[in-house]
Amino acid sequence: GTVSAWGTDDRGQCDYATNLSNIVAIAAGHSHALALQSNGDVLAWGWNGFGQTNVPAAARNPKAIAAAGNYSMVLTSKGTVIVWGVNDTGQTNVPLGLNNIVEIAGGKGYCLALNKNGVVTEWGAAPASPPGLSNIVDVAGGLYHALALASDGTVLDWGANESGEGVVPSGLTNVESLAAGWSYSLALSSGNAIAPPPPAAVTLLSPTWSSNTFSVTFQGANGTSYVLQFTTNLAAPTW
Repeated sequence: GTVSAWGTDDRGQCDYATNLSNIVAIAAGHSHALALQSNGDVLAWGWNGFGQTNVPAAARNPKAIAAAGNYSMVLTSKGTVIVWGVNDTGQTNVPLGLNNIVEIAGGKGYCLALNKNGVVTEWGAAPASPPGLSNIVDVAGGLYHALALASDGTVLDWGANESGEGVVPSGLTNVESLAAGWSYSLALSSGNAIAPPPPAAVTLLSPTWSSNTFSVTFQGANGTSYVLQFTTNLAAPTW
């Protein structure tokens, strides 16, 4: 595969080599990026203020790559983890004896590793994980929050919740994979969405005006009615 990059390029994060090809995986950090070639080489570009683009020789032929903040990670073919770059919160201090790892992820100053038995290990400035965290099949790291997917398809979320990123939506089930951003979370589910889409066709019924409230009633093709109300003080509409 080939790579395309766009957006802010103040530190060369979009300036990848023009001959970059045969790529099988990519990862993005704060101002640097990684790419894994089919021959096992790990390539890095962008800002290198903490050595995060200086790929160590031992990082060749990894199973997976990851980048977060100003550091980089690889999951080696032996199931161990290598981290390099900034170490202001201990994120490059991989715990001794960490092995049998099948997935890695990183957040702001912390790392996550999932082993073959479904156990998650955190290090660095990691948010405190919930007790009884087990049977995990997927992990993701956000800025100050983390996600884990249990084998039964449910999602666990811990850490910061300033923007609601730590509140798993009610009815979220059958999840297959996770991702986390700065202060938001993503889940890919099989089957139906959490909330059904609006009706394909609606009928506008007679609007009414009463007590400074303007109401409009719509009727969907399935017979369900929806009421949208506006008040003179421009309050949020209610359904």
